[in-house]
Amino acid sequence: YISFLVKVLVKSLEMSVIIDNRYEVQCTFANNNSTETVKAYDRKNECLVVIKCTNKNNPEALASARHESSVMIHFFFQPGFVRILRRFEDCYYFYIVMEHCPTGDLFNKLDLQPKINERHRLDEESARVAFNSCVQSAYAMHAIGYAHLDLSPENILCGDANDPCYKLIDFT
Repeated sequence: YISFLVKVLVKSLEMSVIIDNRYEVQCTFANNNSTETVKAYDRKNECLVVIKCTNKNNPEALASARHESSVMIHFFFQPGFVRILRRFEDCYYFYIVMEHCPTGDLFNKLDLQPKINERHRLDEESARVAFNSCVQSAYAMHAIGYAHLDLSPENILCGDANDPCYKLIDFT
C-alpha cells in the first residue's frame, strides 16, 4: 500500500518512477489487481526492458510469478522465447526483468495490417514464419514437460529485421 502511494505521489509530481535505483519506468503495458507490467529504461545497460512487477500481498500471484520466472530461465538460450534478464524482489514486489521487443505483439500487428474483406491478415510468408516459430517454441516446452496454456496473439511478440523470430511470453 505504501509503495502504491509513493507511485501516485511521484506521478502527481511528474517525476519518473525508479525501480531498484536502476530502472526508470516509462509507461505501463498492463495492470491488474496484483501485477503491473511496465516498459523501463535500464540505466546500467543503457537499453529498454520490460518489468513484470507482482505485489507480494497476493500469494497466488506471487507463486505464479515465481513459477513463470523459473520456466523462463529454462528457455534463456532458445530463440522463440522472450529472455529473462534478471529477477529480484523488495519488501513489496517480486520483479521479472525481460528483454524489450519493440515491434509489439502479434495481436497488434494483425490489427495494424491493411484489411482485406474487413478481415486482418498476414501475408503467407509472414504467417508461415510466425506459425513455424510458435510450433518450434511449443515443442521445446513440451520436450521438457511444460505447456504454455495460453497461446494467443497477445502472447506472441513479433520479430523485427534484427531478430526475425517470434517469441512467446506470459507463462503463468
